[in-house]
Amino acid sequence: LCCVVLCCLFVLFCSVQAFRMSATNQSSSFVRSSSGRSKGTLAERKGLLNNMSMFEQAVPLDESRGQWSKKLDYILSMVGYSVGLSNIWRFPYLCYQNGGGVGWATIVITLMVSTYFNVIIAYSLMFFFESLTMKALPWSLCGNWWNTENCLDYNNASIYESYMRYRSNRVLNISSGIDNMGGLVNHLIPCLFASWLITATCLIKGVKSSGKVVYFTAIFPYFLLTVLLVRGVTLEGATTGIMYYVKPNFTRLVEPRVWSDAAFQVFFSLGPGWGGLITMGSYNRFDNNCLRDSYILPMIMELTSFFAGFVVFSVIGFMAHVTGKKIEEVVAEGPGLAFVTYPEVVSRMPMSQLWAALFFFMVLTVGVDSVGGMYLLHLVDQYCAFLTVVIICFIELISFAWIYGIKAIFTGAERILSDFEFMIGKSLSPFWPVFWRFATTAVVVAIFFVSVFQYSAELKMGDDYRYPAWSIALGWCISCSSLVLIFVYMIWKLYDTPGETLRQPTKRWGPANPTIRMEWEAYKNTTKYKQTLKQRLHKFYQRSPLQKYREQMSRTAV
Repeated sequence: LCCVVLCCLFVLFCSVQAFRMSATNQSSSFVRSSSGRSKGTLAERKGLLNNMSMFEQAVPLDESRGQWSKKLDYILSMVGYSVGLSNIWRFPYLCYQNGGGVGWATIVITLMVSTYFNVIIAYSLMFFFESLTMKALPWSLCGNWWNTENCLDYNNASIYESYMRYRSNRVLNISSGIDNMGGLVNHLIPCLFASWLITATCLIKGVKSSGKVVYFTAIFPYFLLTVLLVRGVTLEGATTGIMYYVKPNFTRLVEPRVWSDAAFQVFFSLGPGWGGLITMGSYNRFDNNCLRDSYILPMIMELTSFFAGFVVFSVIGFMAHVTGKKIEEVVAEGPGLAFVTYPEVVSRMPMSQLWAALFFFMVLTVGVDSVGGMYLLHLVDQYCAFLTVVIICFIELISFAWIYGIKAIFTGAERILSDFEFMIGKSLSPFWPVFWRFATTAVVVAIFFVSVFQYSAELKMGDDYRYPAWSIALGWCISCSSLVLIFVYMIWKLYDTPGETLRQPTKRWGPANPTIRMEWEAYKNTTKYKQTLKQRLHKFYQRSPLQKYREQMSRTAV
């Protein structure tokens, strides 16, 4: 519920991200809209053409950069970017836990998180290969060297204990704690290498290759999740787990931790502040309707998370039924909850090895090899990016909503809205900048302070292990490492830039295509472009149904 509320508010922020991604694109073609831009007089057009060389020097067009071949390539790429491991792997755990320069900073965060997710993909590859190469699923029965004497079979299949021991003793070879990192886990090294190799292969040709790969990677997970759901709901006790999932505990809404976790999920899944939205959007046509895209993607992300939750909790209900425990007592694996429940359901399906291989292949498509690596992975999960991304998003909001192109809130020209209208070719509501500047900014600030106030100095993994103080200090260093670049770059720019030039856009700011750039320069001199927010709000009020009703009533009275 918290995720849905925050996701709706983040549509506003995504519209700002969408504006950034379209404003920086390298498109070489453009379709004019009759409502947005006019061709102008012949003299004006000739005057603009005479200045072509100036614009070509200011903003050279990179023809080799490429462009999405189809709109569907872009949509599926964004779905694959937004709908990923955080929806299938992390979101169900949050439901269980809670009762039912900015550019340089984003590069550092993306570097750390890509390392983080490739480790998870390496684990998935390990499961994938062993599902195919062994006669029976290695976690489905007891009697293996990694099991303990407490592991018991139930109707020729073990419950929970066998899988947990397989995961910790066989796959992870987990140590006693983060202060005992130990050596490398040899069988995970080729898996990690393979995960990076697959990533490189998908991206080596830019959007030409990634745009085609996502046709499979963005659609296949939905097929397999549906299969797992059908099997999960047929298990005994599944209804109990599903009811625990869908029945909200409204008393938890007053707890800051719930809202903080929900915000983390939205940030982690949608990806604002990470740079991916801007990067992929920069390959769009200049007139792409990015506002519509900012509606579609959050909806798909939330629905996918909600759908994956049904799969997980149907199996949790079954596990609780078999073990005789409460839902809350079944697992305490943190965000790795899905790695407990998904293998359990596939082990009870016909041709279980095939479905297990397909499941971990799915995790591979949507997504620190030492014996202490899992502790480090959990530490990075807690400290790597959340607060940093919130701060980056706040700086982006301030830069675009408060600083970009206005001298005063209501009396300055509404440049950001005018540029938005120039790109998509239609007028927008004047309330958008109001939401950006007040509602969205307030939400981001509130998320930051709530996260800080509910911070606990103690970090745990599961119920038993508590992280030492030095590892928590390391986590904060990881969290702050990318923010340092923002302030270093800011100080350098303040020192290096003379006069008031710092308050102006760079010469390269604007449409990359010379022809479109000339139209934009001409559009900047029109009355419509120079409209203030106050003028836009007044015009909106004049056209509103309420004002028309009042005018009609006045004429009737006369």
